[in-house]
Amino acid sequence: MGSNDNNVYALNTADGSLVWKYPTGNVVISSPAVVNGIVYIGSYDSNIYALDAFTGALIWNYTTGSAVASSPAVADDLVYVGSNDDNIYALDAATGAVVWNYTTGGDVASSPAVAECVVFVGSYDKKVYALDASSGALLWSYTTLDKVISSPAVADGAVYFGSYDHLVYAIGASSPSSQTYQVSFLASGLPQGASWTVTFNAQTKSNTTDTIVFDVPNGVYSFSITSSIDYTAFPSSGTVTVNSANFDQQIKFNSTIQDFPWLLFASLFAGAILFLLTIMAIVLYRRKNRDNFGCAR
Repeated sequence: MGSNDNNVYALNTADGSLVWKYPTGNVVISSPAVVNGIVYIGSYDSNIYALDAFTGALIWNYTTGSAVASSPAVADDLVYVGSNDDNIYALDAATGAVVWNYTTGGDVASSPAVAECVVFVGSYDKKVYALDASSGALLWSYTTLDKVISSPAVADGAVYFGSYDHLVYAIGASSPSSQTYQVSFLASGLPQGASWTVTFNAQTKSNTTDTIVFDVPNGVYSFSITSSIDYTAFPSSGTVTVNSANFDQQIKFNSTIQDFPWLLFASLFAGAILFLLTIMAIVLYRRKNRDNFGCAR
């Protein structure tokens, strides 16, 4: 077993007495796998260790690029384990030599599950991967809504795992990525026949009706709207989350052409009338004063 005091321990099952312990360079969160008299375990010191199960003697260690929280899985003489350097490794169980590694888009703290020559494992990049066990070739990946630290379990043709998106998933172990869902952009406020455009999931579509539809698998996608002339869209951009269901995104268009400003016109007209009345009053006043001055003796 591992420990926060940086050691790997072997205890007697009968009385809990210490059989041996092996010191690593950092905390050990990884859970050991024991196969054919060898203990395989990871450490936050970036190493994967193979230790003699009876004596604790080091057989080999392999250094990754970051901490190893993932717990190894052993099958067909290969050790499969993830690392926080974003990689999943397949190491020769006897020597620790790298057979293959596959790079994901984030830390791999998830522990691999191996079934029917396929390695299933999650990543901080929100995906669960299915990799060919012998070559590391990508068979498929499934995108959730948040990082996947959960370790998959495989049974009866399905892969079970959890995600930080608060969901537990059961997906087909063969090819779940084939499932797609409709994302419909629904426009309102445009005159009949006006064209508008949606860019979504690296695709751009235009239409003169009020609906534009895309088909995508689960995931989070960005969109942007190009408005018709003299109209603005709200929202003009954003993201859509597809989670095993069709999705409708409402887009409202507003005209940028203003109605005639009657209130402003009325105010200006009233001001002009007031100005003219003031001028007339001044003229009449001056004329009256001039006439009075001319009659004075």
